[in-house]
Amino acid sequence: MFNKELFINTYKLSLKLNFGKTIQEASNLEKYHALSETIMSKISSDWNN
Repeated sequence: MFNKELFINTYKLSLKLNFGKTIQEASNLEKYHALSETIMSKISSDWNN
């Protein structure tokens, strides 16, 4: 089941770990990178379950 809050928190954590920035500080490229990483990890975890 999709958990929106968990997804958003994972996205924010990805931004922080990869770039050391918050959503407000990150460039669009950094945001897209973190978002794609978050989506791929969600797909991977769903695929393996």
